Amino acid sequence: MRKGLSMAKLITSEDPFGQGALWAAVLEIYQSFSRICEELHLRHYVIGGTLLGAVRHRGFIPWDDDFDVAMPRADYEAFKAYMKSGRGMSGLAYVDKDN
Repeated sequence: MRKGLSMAKLITSEDPFGQGALWAAVLEIYQSFSRICEELHLRHYVIGGTLLGAVRHRGFIPWDDDFDVAMPRADYEAFKAYMKSGRGMSGLAYVDKDN
């Protein structure tokens, strides 16, 4: 996660749909994902509604309930191999069409 972004600031953005707890969980998953990417030197980018929310709302889009990221294919393949090895995020599973 980019240094300087705080979970509290992202979660306390405009929240008319009462999604603060969901956003906190999504952000925690993203932080775990980002930490793995940093450890493995994998590039990833915030895109779509997540990027729009970060810029326009200084957090999440009020009705958004996910986190959009993209990776170069080689980095994605390395991430996938790492996750399938069982060394990935504690308490989370990596699932794709092949498993």
